[in-house]
Amino acid sequence: DRVLARCGAKVLYYTTVTDVLREGDTATGEELALRDGRARLHAKVLVDGTGDADLAFLADAPWRQDASLQALTHHFRLGNLHGSLDWRELENTCREAMDRAYQDGRARRFGGPWVIRVNDWEFSVNSTRVFGNPVDPWEMTACEIQAREDMVEIWRILRDGVPELRDSYIVSGAPQ
Repeated sequence: DRVLARCGAKVLYYTTVTDVLREGDTATGEELALRDGRARLHAKVLVDGTGDADLAFLADAPWRQDASLQALTHHFRLGNLHGSLDWRELENTCREAMDRAYQDGRARRFGGPWVIRVNDWEFSVNSTRVFGNPVDPWEMTACEIQAREDMVEIWRILRDGVPELRDSYIVSGAPQ
């Protein structure tokens, strides 16, 4: 934010780009959906900060989806954690539970899990992995639905396999 401000850039968060404004073949601005309506903003330079190349896609800019693209993930938080394991012990214990589920054929392979202990009774989990085209809303919706199902499956494995999580529950989940 500071670097952009020093360069004279104007930043507007909480928007969704819906179209690219053009003069001939030149992109000259964006049409945005705002919380309080729509806006058409003109700029000398457009920067795609969407994370999914939405602006580039709408501008018909050349792009490719690399085969080695990182998978889409769905972070989630579990509450009602008991015990005093530090985050590294908790992460290792969770990985051991997931490994047992893999070896027993009770689960397909996920990433990690990588965990962050938020406080004494809650932690964040990064483990789901789904693959899809980030500019296709139908495919992204299918990915989101799959990631939510995976979140519940991972939680059940952890709840059943980690004593400190026997009484846990899902606090929240959010795509990344």
